[in-house]
Amino acid sequence: MRQAGITSPVLYSSTNKVYGEMTETGVVEQQGRYAYKSLPSGVAEGQNLDFHSPYGCSKGAADQYVIDYHRIYGLRTIVFRQSCIYGYRQFGAEDQGWVAWFMIAAQLGRPITIYGDGKQVRDILFIGRFAGRLRRRFLGGGRSDRKSLQYRWRNQ
Repeated sequence: MRQAGITSPVLYSSTNKVYGEMTETGVVEQQGRYAYKSLPSGVAEGQNLDFHSPYGCSKGAADQYVIDYHRIYGLRTIVFRQSCIYGYRQFGAEDQGWVAWFMIAAQLGRPITIYGDGKQVRDILFIGRFAGRLRRRFLGGGRSDRKSLQYRWRNQ
């Protein structure tokens, strides 16, 4: 990119799995939900990375490469760390693509298993909103940074 004179930012789609278990933050029960005790507004971009799965490790390694390419070579980079993305053409399974799985199971009259006690909060983001965020960052000059995208949804 540098040799070709390309100045467009490198956009990398990472995951919240790069943060690991985050056991040091503590979990508290609030009205009908659980929340991190020391992170009332959610996970900030400066949260330490702590890989706890092969998936988190592979995404985190790439995440760090993109950040380092900015730091070392001055490339314009943006790392987006998001949780559950859902939308068109998502092939849902119970453990991956769970939003689509809920919709598919509901349409087919299949049972849906809720693990835990129903107070877990999950971040979900519609692909159109995610694409819009990418576009705005790209068109807005795309300064180098990392961004955790958090949209709250919970079982009602």
